[in-house]
Amino acid sequence: MKITEHLHKLQQLQLLDRSMECDSGDALYPFALDELLCRRAGIDGVPICHIWRHSGALILGTQDYRLPGAEEGTDWFESLGIQTAVRHSGGAAVLLDAGVVNISLIYPAAGNNHHTRYRDDFELMYQLIAAALQPAGVQVEKGIINGSYCPGDYDLSIGGRKFCGVAQRRQVKAFIIQAFVIVGGLGDPRARQVRQFYDLAAHSQPESSYPQVREGRMASLAELIPPAQFLGGTTFNRLEASDQTLDGIANAGQTSQTGETDATYSVQQFVRDIKATINLAHLNKSSRIAPQLAAMPDNDEIRQMASQLRQRYNQI
Repeated sequence: MKITEHLHKLQQLQLLDRSMECDSGDALYPFALDELLCRRAGIDGVPICHIWRHSGALILGTQDYRLPGAEEGTDWFESLGIQTAVRHSGGAAVLLDAGVVNISLIYPAAGNNHHTRYRDDFELMYQLIAAALQPAGVQVEKGIINGSYCPGDYDLSIGGRKFCGVAQRRQVKAFIIQAFVIVGGLGDPRARQVRQFYDLAAHSQPESSYPQVREGRMASLAELIPPAQFLGGTTFNRLEASDQTLDGIANAGQTSQTGETDATYSVQQFVRDIKATINLAHLNKSSRIAPQLAAMPDNDEIRQMASQLRQRYNQI
């Protein structure tokens, strides 16, 4: 992996990998954790990569929540056992489940112009994901995919089908770049569910005021990358070929022994390739792998922050 102008920033990251837990509680818990970690980064200057999953939630953007039938739409999801919440970062509605990996890159603000250089931060997330997938022989493109959910300039796609969206959250002293990556399962059923929310929520609003979600625009990495290539773990194998000690990485790539599905295995593969890409950056710098985050905020503090976020954004 060639360290570019943006990827050299990976050399500073500490890792917090919670992807094996797959949260099933409050959907705002991981966002509240991000908020607290962002505050910490603004104080101590140490950047963090937080990797996580949630078992089932529809996460709305603030514009979605303002649609006249938003409550009708969220009630429908809640009736299916799918949580709903409004996030404090940008973007529109996204669907989270066990096959979706979320990556948060949390950095302290650098200088007085960091608010005007947000594209550099989006570019870092794009390059991280593209570098992790490059050995599988796919070309990751960036640019808006019309008909996708949560559309934006930094939609990441393969062959014209979106598998990842990127949003940001900026504090005074630090910022978060958040990506949802559809790894396992199928794209079209997810698109149909998100479209159902808009069908219920939009009422008579003009189509230009909310995403026009269509089938054939979203896909998972399991759909887009041939299994022999994706499951080969070539980014991870490049780490194995080095003479470095890789404690804490090797176990992350083992097949689950708990009877989990192929989609879960694909999640494990993607997570270890993301971590391998970050660790390759560290090896280029200092012949040391990325350190794990020493301590995270306690559960009470995170739950309190989740409650504050819910009140702040007038959630349903």
